[in-house]
Amino acid sequence: MTYRNDLPEIPPRLRSLPVQNGYPVPWFAAKVDGVFDFRVVDDGKFAIAIKKQLCWICGQKLGAYLAFAIGPMCVINRTTSEPPAHRECAEWAAKACPFLIQRQDVRRESHLPEGVKDAPGFHSPRQPCAVCIYITKSFQPFKVPTEIRGAGHGMLIDLGEPVEVLWMRQGRAATRVEVMESIDSGYPALLELAERDGAAGVRALERLRLAALKLLPQECTCEVNHD
Repeated sequence: MTYRNDLPEIPPRLRSLPVQNGYPVPWFAAKVDGVFDFRVVDDGKFAIAIKKQLCWICGQKLGAYLAFAIGPMCVINRTTSEPPAHRECAEWAAKACPFLIQRQDVRRESHLPEGVKDAPGFHSPRQPCAVCIYITKSFQPFKVPTEIRGAGHGMLIDLGEPVEVLWMRQGRAATRVEVMESIDSGYPALLELAERDGAAGVRALERLRLAALKLLPQECTCEVNHD
């Protein structure tokens, strides 16, 4: 099967993956009724990726630098549900994935296989409108408390200090204003969770938000085509 004509240049690592509907099939994707469902994670892949230090997207060995394609709320709380990838794999996903490039307003949940559960932790089906390629040299998986919605027996990842961040929107570099709009629209949901822990929880979240704001793109005076 051939690739879609509108895809950005595909990194060599991703060319070793099977192709479905014109897209390379990410390593983590599960097969459902004989076909891959890009929304469903293959059972056991999380543990394999962590133990063998494999890229979540291409399945090959990782190097020293670890990239996470995450939304602004994950940048604030420094937490994600997916293991790291190579930088070029994460960047390509941010330029090609229909959800990450804002081709879809919300995550598609129709016709999901029976028994599929949300990843651990808090998730919103909303379109974040901005994606961060968060590059670090360290992370730490941890078990999610069962009282957190959707946790089950799942694990989450605590992100280490970033060595670089790249902000993207619709497959291009995002502006500071666009990232701030995404943060402002998503932050109330995080704040609501923090309020369950009282004033201390709110203060802790605000410290995280202020730290995240230091990672935003610099002000840009260039014009952006929104067509």
